[in-house]
Amino acid sequence: MKNVTLQQIINVYDPRLSDEMMLIKKKKTNVLTVTGLPEGIPVSYTSGDKKIVSVDGEGNVKAKKLGNTYISVHCEGLCDLTCSVTDIWIPMN
Repeated sequence: MKNVTLQQIINVYDPRLSDEMMLIKKKKTNVLTVTGLPEGIPVSYTSGDKKIVSVDGEGNVKAKKLGNTYISVHCEGLCDLTCSVTDIWIPMN
């Protein structure tokens, strides 16, 4: 009888958002990115309130109206992440 050694490789991923909280000026755009994912994992972005901020499939967040909301990020088969967003108004001097 032979001794056989089996090895198993376990990949560990640590998905993170570039921002967990985002302050964004009205009518401006920021980019929300995800790092720590294996290559080829589909990522989707959804705005909690499209009247306050919109987000496209590349994570470009555009402020539309003053208020607070969130962006949900779904990393297919791995996790869901959330970024809270506050659309702010800064008066001009």
